[in-house]
Amino acid sequence: MTDMASTSEKIKSGEFTLLSSADYFASNHLLNRNLTGKGRDATLKILEAARIILVEKGYSELTLREVSRAANVRLGNLQYYYPTRDALLEDLFKLISSAYEQRLEEIKFESEAAPQEKFSMMINFLFGDSLERSVSRLFFDIWALSQRADHVATQVAKMYGRLQARIEDIIEELSPEMPAETREERAACVLFFLEGNMVRMNVRGDRPSFDPDSELAKAIWKLAIWP
Repeated sequence: MTDMASTSEKIKSGEFTLLSSADYFASNHLLNRNLTGKGRDATLKILEAARIILVEKGYSELTLREVSRAANVRLGNLQYYYPTRDALLEDLFKLISSAYEQRLEEIKFESEAAPQEKFSMMINFLFGDSLERSVSRLFFDIWALSQRADHVATQVAKMYGRLQARIEDIIEELSPEMPAETREERAACVLFFLEGNMVRMNVRGDRPSFDPDSELAKAIWKLAIWP
């Protein structure tokens, strides 16, 4: 894969990165584009550069020209893959959700894990990841942007829909008798808890580790149990 050092030098080691889900994203969203290996790498490089700009500089600076500079890609070449900023944002949100979808699918198909273990793994993954500053900053920007632009709100809704579907799958395995409508609502509540936890951590200004015995964890567990 293309070296990303030029576009991610400000991102601390160990922080959230979209490139960990590159293969998953490519297999689910890029296959119909008939990209070469070079084209795939260029696409990922562009998207990671866009993420960094969004987090560090905000939406106003997220222009195709600025992304081309950050990714060290000619503007004309970038526009071959993404002729508009909206097209770029659509793939960026798909790549962001892929980072979560991939891990949730891995948990779902963990053959040696009991349903209770899978749900516990899901909670630890989602809420441990939400404590990273780079993750919360990214989502704060996405939430704010979705309030100002309808087309962004549409893409964010699709992103949350994909995440919610993965959470529903894991809840269904734990509580197969739970009605589908109830399962849908409770999976959405898990996401609400996730968002709230990001806000809480930023208000407090600390980054404690996620405690599986906390009241937050207990409340999330109640959502998954039926009746």
